[in-house]
Amino acid sequence: MNTEAIIVDWGTTAFKAWLVELSSGEILASTSNTMGMSRLDSAQFSQALDQSIGCWKETQPELPVYMAGMVGAAGGWCLAPQLPTPLSLHDLSKNLMQVPNQKNTWIIPGARVPGNNPDIMRGEEVQIFGGLKLSGKEQALMCLPGTHSKWAQIKDHQLVNFVTSMTGEVHQVMLKHSVLGKSLVLDQQTASSEAFEAGLAEANGETNVLHIMFTARTRLLAGSLDEHQVSDYLSGILIGAEVRSMAKRFPPESQPLVLISGIALKTPYTKALERVGYRIEWIDAGTASCEGIREIINITRSS
Repeated sequence: MNTEAIIVDWGTTAFKAWLVELSSGEILASTSNTMGMSRLDSAQFSQALDQSIGCWKETQPELPVYMAGMVGAAGGWCLAPQLPTPLSLHDLSKNLMQVPNQKNTWIIPGARVPGNNPDIMRGEEVQIFGGLKLSGKEQALMCLPGTHSKWAQIKDHQLVNFVTSMTGEVHQVMLKHSVLGKSLVLDQQTASSEAFEAGLAEANGETNVLHIMFTARTRLLAGSLDEHQVSDYLSGILIGAEVRSMAKRFPPESQPLVLISGIALKTPYTKALERVGYRIEWIDAGTASCEGIREIINITRSS
């Protein structure tokens, strides 16, 4: 039996993979590229995988591959199930889907909230359970920001509920396809903590997010917002609105909120979360993905 495995987080816009030692969790090598689901049709996934991890397979052709994310969506390689909440790591491990005509290659199921207010996720479920293991908790409230930000409740080692906010996607759509981005050169936007904080302040003081989004335009025209800082100002508004809304649903408690993200989103979300009273415990998203999938692999092998 192999002591190593290849773990893949295959999203809409990016491919990330790690060669992992299963017993210790040590990351032996890693790779990433922009061959996300949106750039491929179903017939191209096998070749894209070979191009991305072929160097590892050359020396160990029997290495198993475990994948999570949009690779299992309707527009991905092949459709994997989305298991209803509440669900556990064991539920995910029992429902792995083998990729047809691909040796030792598996897709991990996504998750869904059933009922009259359904919700879905692919990829975050492994980060949630990885983050749970890394934090040493049995229950937690987690925030997983991104294109579609997720807030998740875990109780007794089970994912019991989650809520999605389209924060990152709305930010991109508004800058690229609305009056807010008109006349801006998007690749000349610069980081500005001052502009971000101003956006947060607007979001905390006004409940009508559709109105305060428009202030990104009016402030620019009035000269109180630099044209290179519109992106961060709008980001402050949208992240602030998301966090304010979720704080009403999941009020801050004595136990820290677990923030699972990449480095780029760590600081802005920490600022927004602490502003409304959360204490933060941060875990890197890639590390959480690896740990969650490694746990699933080990459960599968021991059963």
